[in-house]
Amino acid sequence: MSDELEPPLTEEALCRLSTVVAPMPAAATQLFSGLAPDAAAALQALYRDLPAPASLPMVARTLVPAAGALPPRWIHAVQFRQGVLFALGEAAGEAVPAPAPVEPAAAAAPPTLTPVAVLVAVLQDAADLSVRLSAEEYFELLNEVGGELDAIFRQHQGRPGRAAGEALVCYFLPQPPASYLWNALAAAHRTREAMRQVSQRWRVRKGWDLELRISIGIDEGQDWLGALGMPGQAGLRVLGDAADRAGHLSNGGRKGAILLTRNLVGRLTREERQQLTYGVPRPEGAHGEAPLLFTFARLADLGGPGAAPAAAADLAVAELLALHYPGTPPAGSR
Repeated sequence: MSDELEPPLTEEALCRLSTVVAPMPAAATQLFSGLAPDAAAALQALYRDLPAPASLPMVARTLVPAAGALPPRWIHAVQFRQGVLFALGEAAGEAVPAPAPVEPAAAAAPPTLTPVAVLVAVLQDAADLSVRLSAEEYFELLNEVGGELDAIFRQHQGRPGRAAGEALVCYFLPQPPASYLWNALAAAHRTREAMRQVSQRWRVRKGWDLELRISIGIDEGQDWLGALGMPGQAGLRVLGDAADRAGHLSNGGRKGAILLTRNLVGRLTREERQQLTYGVPRPEGAHGEAPLLFTFARLADLGGPGAAPAAAADLAVAELLALHYPGTPPAGSR
């Protein structure tokens, strides 16, 4: 950026664009640091007077009026993960638009109490993977897993929610005639199959014998559903017992297990339960034997000492072992 920015409207146009591309005041300070003191002070004053946008758009543009021999031009700024691409285009014959009035950010809808099935998926051994892989490969793996699961969740009418760390969360809401409980189970079952394929690809790529696994917990209940985050960047969040229990289940079972509560199974229709195979591993000492089918156990007994907090230790849970679709689509319907 040159110290000579004439006429003043050009400065304002460029400054307005900077509020969209770099909306944080700290970014503006760095942007003007190489200018002469007078020019930097003038641009900082313009920057402070311009309202920040409510959200960060992928493409922003502003019109720079004619200056000297230069015709009017559009400056486009396109946001990419690696940075921002700026492009200039002619705008001959166009008048400089007046700055659009800044609309106040729309108030977020209040949270609502709703029936919901919550699925929490956790990548196992994430800490070990972060050591085995380079930073680039680790993020590539997380993005690959996230992309696979996001596609599966949406195919089964799930709504991805806010998550932390290597956990992924999805909410399934009643959408008649589909069964939201069945959709959650079907999404979990598909996730297990997708992870086997991801694991095989990385096994061939890295030449290791490591099995990549996702552990999943599912529960249902009446929880609070709302939006959490800045305007334009808010994500869904469910607060309540079902969300808490699903989180405990995703951390409390065997690696790669899909745990569901007895309460969820009891809410399925008779036809849906007939398409479901669930059970629990046999007690210690019976290694290799078939699991006990259509039986539940305490979460604390499945995961071992310390696997579940006291509040969830006595939950009656089972592992989802198989799902059958005789004459029904994967998303299920009543």
